[in-house]
Amino acid sequence: GLIIALTWLAADWAGANRKRSLLLAAGGAVAVAALSVGAARQVSFWKNSQTLWKRSIACTIQNATAHSNLGTALIAEGGAEEEALAEFRRALELEPQSLAAHINLSNLLLRQGRSAEAVSHCEAALRIAPDSPTGLNNLAWARTLEGKPDQAIPLLERSLELDPRQPLPHNDLGRLLLQAGKPAEAAVRFRGALALKPDFTEARLQLAVALGKAGDLKGALAELAEAVRLDPSRTDCRNLLAWGLLTCPDPSLRDPKRALPLAEENNRLSGSKDPVALRTLAAAYAATGNYPKATATAKEALALSTAQGDTRLSEVLRGELATYDQGTGGR
Repeated sequence: GLIIALTWLAADWAGANRKRSLLLAAGGAVAVAALSVGAARQVSFWKNSQTLWKRSIACTIQNATAHSNLGTALIAEGGAEEEALAEFRRALELEPQSLAAHINLSNLLLRQGRSAEAVSHCEAALRIAPDSPTGLNNLAWARTLEGKPDQAIPLLERSLELDPRQPLPHNDLGRLLLQAGKPAEAAVRFRGALALKPDFTEARLQLAVALGKAGDLKGALAELAEAVRLDPSRTDCRNLLAWGLLTCPDPSLRDPKRALPLAEENNRLSGSKDPVALRTLAAAYAATGNYPKATATAKEALALSTAQGDTRLSEVLRGELATYDQGTGGR
């Protein structure tokens, strides 16, 4: 409003006077140039989140929020984790009760596998905000890394009670329940994750595993097929689907002809460098009656597993190779 008033005042002052008009025009040009320089300088501070928060720190005193946000930006924009740790710690020096700084610091420490150090910040966050879903999730993550799933499960359950719209905690809880030998309960959690994020391939893969362990083999194969459709790059899902079609305990669900192209594509994607993929391909050749190819492929798998020091897989492959040499094996 003030700028507009001054503009009209200047126009009235200049009126029809040519000299005043020229002076006004010159003054305006100088003002525009000065404003352009100032604007350019300010824009440089908005180049990205890092420059913005660094400028905020430079222009303010003891700004804990700016330090915490700078740490987040350093991770998001460049992966500078050690610098980010320093910023989060500086934020807590300035504001020990900063929930965001405790959560951000614990999250980064957990990503680095430093669970012992992370726990104190997880607990501090929950003292500040006992019903923080993120705080509960991080502490559950820490307990899982410490090998204490029995302590992690109730934390994730509480987090999901507070906010059921979290696909990752649904998946994490499902994995812990699956490890605890509760596949039916785990399946419920994986389905919860998929209801929120249908393209969550990891949750779909885990759902297939849970269904298989619960005895729903048809459902497991269907979920694996959907996982491959949604994410063709996931060789683990493709391999499990091919293996399931070859070895399913229910003969009515076996389909070697469908498994063979899946196994061939999986081996192509892995560059013929994955002994597990080669094992599946050998089994597919055997199941479709091509024993010479089965033998040659199993030998490739055995050479790789031996070179990689995988004695268990090598032993299995030797047994399977013997059946292929005899013109038997496969299902």
